[in-house]
Amino acid sequence: METEVVVIGGGIAGAAAAWRLAEKGRQVVLLEKGRVGEEASGRCGGGVRQQYRAPAETPFAIKAVEMWTEMAAVLDEDLEYDREGNLRLLRSKEQLEAAKVRVAREQEQGLEVNLISPDEVRERLPHISPEMSLYGATHCPGDGTANPLKVTKAIGRAAEAAGALVHINEPVRQLITAGGRVRAVLTDRNRYRPEKVILAAGAWSKGMLYEIGLNLPLTVRKSNLLITHAQPPLIPGFVSWDAGYLRQARDGNIHLGARTIISGEFDKRLEYRVLLDAGRDYPEVFPFLRDINIIRAFSGLVTYTPDLIPVVGQAPGFENLWVATGFSGHGFCLGPFMGRVVADWICGAECPEDLSAFAAGRFQ
Repeated sequence: METEVVVIGGGIAGAAAAWRLAEKGRQVVLLEKGRVGEEASGRCGGGVRQQYRAPAETPFAIKAVEMWTEMAAVLDEDLEYDREGNLRLLRSKEQLEAAKVRVAREQEQGLEVNLISPDEVRERLPHISPEMSLYGATHCPGDGTANPLKVTKAIGRAAEAAGALVHINEPVRQLITAGGRVRAVLTDRNRYRPEKVILAAGAWSKGMLYEIGLNLPLTVRKSNLLITHAQPPLIPGFVSWDAGYLRQARDGNIHLGARTIISGEFDKRLEYRVLLDAGRDYPEVFPFLRDINIIRAFSGLVTYTPDLIPVVGQAPGFENLWVATGFSGHGFCLGPFMGRVVADWICGAECPEDLSAFAAGRFQ
């Protein structure tokens, strides 16, 4: 089967790339080993966050949020996207001093973010523990949250409506390469002969790249989420601190993001120690959580780079292979924009954005 572009991976970045390519009239096939949006992109905390990023990421996060503000209307779907702000709690003097430096830098980069006092934090979060050590917080009012499954699946449907062929339950088994090009993409069903390939397969990217001679230092971790019974409005926006994060979805359920765990076995089973950590850490910050039941919990596989900056760009040594992976637990916000950037890049002569800090070659 010959096609202009094969996109491997139906997460938020891969689906967005396929969407953009199809809109531009390109012949594109999106290959997903399971169903669109049901790996890391659909198993995340749903934070659409600009603050608390590496300097190289901040300008892209700002542009991504500009795209997010229009996306629900463009897709004509309710993505449960709300911009109620993001609070990063500061629980020590050391965290406060580091936050002052970070906020000054982010403000210089054009981000609306501020330090707020402990009293202001308690005013915004009246249910926070009165006994907890608190030195304030950084507040980004333009940050928000969205429903991860709804967003990624909506983008996948938009790609299909624009003309992309979305093949679910079709895992890629091998990339056939020769002469610095990907010559074929093999699955159990088909042999594709693409002009260009975008690899956005998350945790599965490392193995595919390794088999064609690219050894990127990617680490797979399990991201863990615990969901409570629906509650009356208690938590505005997105709240994070050094031991976790939480947000309250529109239906009232509170989503608790527990610590990540290194996973070398692609095992998504929830570990008991995650529940122990959550039972200790969350009531320390929000005591009301002691009396609320967890009704479900799950893990997702997230790919990290050593510097926590994604790998986005052309694969070293290959003229027709682009990579978008290693989003290090904060790719939900960036995904739609980065997918579009890569799609635009492979349709033109030059990269439309400066992605030098994201290049795979930085690890060589």
